[in-house]
Amino acid sequence: MKKILHLSTLLLLSWCLSLAGMQQAWASHAQAGQLSYSYVSTAANGDQTYLVKVEFYRDCSGIAAPTSFPLTATMSCGSTARTATLNQVGQPIIGSPYCASFQAQAACSLTGSSPSTALANFVVYTYQNTIVLPPAAEWILSVEESARPSVTNLSTGGNLRLEARLHSLLTPVGGGTPIVIHNDSPIFSLTNLPVPFVYLNQESTISFAAADPDRLNGPNNLADRLVYTLDRPLNGCNTYETYATYPTSGCTPTIDPKCSTRLLSCGNAAGANYSQNLPIAVASDTIRNGVCGSGLTTGTIQPRFRFNASQASFTFTPNRYLNTPSSSGDNKYVVVGKVDEYRTINGQEYLVGTSRRDFLVIVINGAGNTVPSNPTGTAGPPRSGVVLNITRDTTDLEIKTCNYSRVRFNFTDPDNTGPNPPTPRQNLTVFYPSNISTDLLQGGDIGSFVLSNNGTPNPSATFYFQPISSLAGTTILIPLRIEDDGCPAKGIQYRTIRVRIVNYKGATAVANISAPGLGNSAPNPAICAGGSLQINGAVDRPDSVRVATTGAVILQTYSYQWVPLNTNVPGRTLADAGLPTVTNTQNITVRPTVTTRYRLFISPIQGFGIGLCGDTTSVLVRVVPPPTVSIVASNTTVCSGSPVTLTATARRATDALTDVYTYRWTAPGGFTATGASITVNPTAATTYTVVATGAPAYGCSATATSAIAVAPAAVANFTKTAEISSRPGSLSLIPPVTFSFQYNGSLNPVTPGFQVDTVRWTYQLVRNVSGAAVTAPQVRFSNSRTTATTPPLQPGFYAIRLFVSTRAAGTNCPEGVLLQEVFVPDVVTPNIITPNGDNYNDFFVVNSTQRGGKLEIYNRWGTKVEEFSNYQNTWKADGQGPGVYYYYITDKGGAKTKGWIEVVK
Repeated sequence: MKKILHLSTLLLLSWCLSLAGMQQAWASHAQAGQLSYSYVSTAANGDQTYLVKVEFYRDCSGIAAPTSFPLTATMSCGSTARTATLNQVGQPIIGSPYCASFQAQAACSLTGSSPSTALANFVVYTYQNTIVLPPAAEWILSVEESARPSVTNLSTGGNLRLEARLHSLLTPVGGGTPIVIHNDSPIFSLTNLPVPFVYLNQESTISFAAADPDRLNGPNNLADRLVYTLDRPLNGCNTYETYATYPTSGCTPTIDPKCSTRLLSCGNAAGANYSQNLPIAVASDTIRNGVCGSGLTTGTIQPRFRFNASQASFTFTPNRYLNTPSSSGDNKYVVVGKVDEYRTINGQEYLVGTSRRDFLVIVINGAGNTVPSNPTGTAGPPRSGVVLNITRDTTDLEIKTCNYSRVRFNFTDPDNTGPNPPTPRQNLTVFYPSNISTDLLQGGDIGSFVLSNNGTPNPSATFYFQPISSLAGTTILIPLRIEDDGCPAKGIQYRTIRVRIVNYKGATAVANISAPGLGNSAPNPAICAGGSLQINGAVDRPDSVRVATTGAVILQTYSYQWVPLNTNVPGRTLADAGLPTVTNTQNITVRPTVTTRYRLFISPIQGFGIGLCGDTTSVLVRVVPPPTVSIVASNTTVCSGSPVTLTATARRATDALTDVYTYRWTAPGGFTATGASITVNPTAATTYTVVATGAPAYGCSATATSAIAVAPAAVANFTKTAEISSRPGSLSLIPPVTFSFQYNGSLNPVTPGFQVDTVRWTYQLVRNVSGAAVTAPQVRFSNSRTTATTPPLQPGFYAIRLFVSTRAAGTNCPEGVLLQEVFVPDVVTPNIITPNGDNYNDFFVVNSTQRGGKLEIYNRWGTKVEEFSNYQNTWKADGQGPGVYYYYITDKGGAKTKGWIEVVK
């Protein structure tokens, strides 16, 4: 606050005081205002009752305010009207642009003018009553007051007409049955006064932002879309005031207080009229790229009046001020802001209402004070996604649904930081809509608002946001008025914060499968019936926080709920999903018997939007048939005791389940083994069983068998059936001897599919006739499966062996053997023979060593009667008479034997 009063300020005060006596009761007083309506009820006949309210701003120096207003409602201009009387309610509110020390000089009479003391104060009066209206395509609701003061931008004062329009019967596009609705008009905030006092050559922003009560009270709690425009002031129904010619004199060039290198020149446009888009005499400047310090020599001449439809505000720098009586209206301007309401019904947008606010903008010479600075702001936390954009005339804020964010605005006054800051410093007071937390912020569904250090040099406003997801697409306009306590007149900055809510999944549900041992990372793992899997829930924004008003950071927490989705399939029950008893934990273990999809619901359990900012996801658990297991045997038919390698392999043919299996083998008789491959030595036909079991949690197992056939033992058996001497018919066993045998081999046990495969007969001399062991080879003499006959055998002991065997796996099995011993006796050379044909002692027989040798026989007179070079025991004294004969034998080894023999005939 600058306490030094400049000359211009003193002149202003003296001018105001001197004119007080001149502005008598005849002076006009209707400065500004607005008309609004709200739905009350619907009668049985369809008529709707509305509460209509007028807020009327009266100049303190004018005539007394009316005690009531006649309300007119027509369906069109000049049509039959319905009327009601709006009566004054509540206590009038006196407004003043002056600091406390000047309030005594700015006293205001509530019933009429006070010329001796009144400065430029105003009083706000409220009038209301109900009116009954049948649904109609359009109702025009209006009140008029004929005492609009003289103003610069209008040709005549004329009437102050406050109007609003209601469309309660909508015709569908393309025809059809009209739609009956009811509506509440937007509510303008009293924070932005319709009678703002602005400083010469200082930038000001004025807002006519409104809140739509249909957001809370309307169908489905959805807000109508509000469209803001500037409009012309009305003088009657569809009759507009005439704009005056834009002035060519009276401007006050100056240096832009926000840019020392920019000149605020006069923006007079000779011959042109004021308009709804340029309703105030404003400065123009030379702008080069819009950057301060970029130079003044080139660029575009641009008037300092900008309308921002998105923020329902207009920003301007007035540069014309005339030190003339207030009644002349030289420093007063009428500006009208209009709001059209659109509602979407069945996909079609309809205009459902129009509201207006009439402003009276009063320019004062503020050389003794500077308006507060535009607020500065910070946003966080870092991942909140807040977009904050503050420019000279806009404050845009983009916030995300279902995500905590904090935005802080700081308010300062340039007078406190200039070269000569006042002592004490100027205090700032922030005025904001009283319903900011309840209506505008939806009672906490969007957020909350805290104003700190108000009435100090550095107040701040903090918003804590977490809008619910259904509010995506909503735009909220929050008007603020920041006043300093400078003297004699306060510096006022009007500011609108535009909050846009965009859709964002601040907390996303995540579900995955905990499947160790499956050997893959498939998004939809499979298990077998009876197995189990753990499903894990999570939130991908664990850093989502809420910052409490104390500054503490509170981590968000969430609830979890699991629900199976396919239990409504015919033939399935909830039990098929295999849910645990408790399903509201972050992680659950399921044991489904059929393929089941599980949905996870997450929801924040603290802060804003409880139960409304959740998310869902799902995960599929496939239940597949058990795997198959196969056995490969190195041989399926083996000899008894031979090794067999059995290899088992479990596999899946049609799905992505890759499991790790263990194998357990069993067989009759208590046999057990483990491992995918084993070696066994069966001695009898055996069936081996293997069970392949997957990782324990997933319940997959399969069984297979492998039958191993074992060749039965071949049993050798035979009987001797004959032994035949070399001398057939001889009564004595005279070598060589031939033996015959009967084959009696068999299988033990008798097994279908098997037979004796190999038969082998051998003889072997094992001892001589004296019993002494000899070494001689086995000689194979037959393969017969019926009878077998040896060749003639010389004297001695012989081992007769029968070898029999079966065959398996391409090889012969161990042989079964039966051994029998036979004896071929040797012959003692006789000394008498009786060749009488009885086959007994008919021949001269020599022993085995002598047989085949040379035999010479002599009679008793020494005459050789017979000689054999290879004697084979065939001499029977044919042609010789009885008597004694002498023999001489030379065996094959050269040994000589001599002796005698008697022949008896």
